[in-house]
Amino acid sequence: MSKIFYIDSENVGECWIDLLLENPDCRFMVFFTDKSPRVDYEHLVKLMNSKNKPELIPCHKGNNALDFQLVTYLGYQLCSKKDSDTIIVSNDTGFDAVVDFWTGRGKKIERISTINPDDATLNFDNDYSSSVDGASALQAEKKNIYSYDVKNEVYTIVNCLGIKNTSHIHHVLMHFYGNVHAEILFNHITSSEFEIPVVNWKRATKIKRFCQLIFAYSDTEHSEIPDDLYSFLCSSVTAADDNASMQKKIKKKYGENSAQLHTILTPFYQSIAVIA
Repeated sequence: MSKIFYIDSENVGECWIDLLLENPDCRFMVFFTDKSPRVDYEHLVKLMNSKNKPELIPCHKGNNALDFQLVTYLGYQLCSKKDSDTIIVSNDTGFDAVVDFWTGRGKKIERISTINPDDATLNFDNDYSSSVDGASALQAEKKNIYSYDVKNEVYTIVNCLGIKNTSHIHHVLMHFYGNVHAEILFNHITSSEFEIPVVNWKRATKIKRFCQLIFAYSDTEHSEIPDDLYSFLCSSVTAADDNASMQKKIKKKYGENSAQLHTILTPFYQSIAVIA
């Protein structure tokens, strides 16, 4: 069965080139705009010498315009290419709804993030000094996938949610890193060899750091994060809340501009609620 990769170049930059070189017999469809990072010369040489040539698809500008065009083309291809595996390459968890939709209709589709697979198989050490500002640094360096400090992200997730809340940890890993890498990381976290540096964060700090990671892996370019959002979530999210009740709360607090915030946070409300 053949594979078709749909590349969200605005989100993952040029790292798809390494993926293309590892999958020379697969089809690569690279969606790009003027916001997509430029390809460096080293990658350009590899691309020119590769057996496989990508299909470069220019997209119209606009808020989430590339995402909509990618999904539209993907739907068309899924109906016409019935024997192909479909792989979305993006760190944007918004595509998970697309994956769920088509999976429920019998299509073989997944989203993969572009963390370095080598990082996911490392035996993590106990150097946790850079985790304090890791989430904000991650947002600033979002275009450079291989600069991600996956180790500190995992430590942050586990310290925020609690090592015993394995179902929530697994859920978050799936949203952040995609199926394949999430399983590698989860198996390491739940192994007897996993050790995590202990931090003395208060609940408000845990919620702030966890939400910083959520926004780092979401498209917040056109959405302003309110200064008091973390304290609002700390006091408002409870285990009794569902998506509908949280939508009402966040709309009452932030008005009509709350729609994108709610969309981004919807998969994570229950995980926020277990933070103690």
